[in-house]
Amino acid sequence: MGLMAVSVTHFAIMLNMTLRLTKEQFKEAGYLHMYSSYAMGIAAACLLGWNLLMGATPGFYIAACMLNLFVALIGFITFSVQKILYW
Repeated sequence: MGLMAVSVTHFAIMLNMTLRLTKEQFKEAGYLHMYSSYAMGIAAACLLGWNLLMGATPGFYIAACMLNLFVALIGFITFSVQKILYW
């Protein structure tokens, strides 16, 4: 239940930041980055929701944890690459 709260909070923050981007900033971040981040976030939320509704399965929980980690990792890598390319 705790990871689901973290996932929902992370999604709300991502959506808020995405909606505040200008068209140019959105293109700079990259469509692949946006699609992959949201797809992994939604997949993690679905796995966690499945765990809440149908009973806890360790494999789904671990997969959701990894997907949440990958979403944060993709954001960090994209941000880092953009900073390096601007220097």
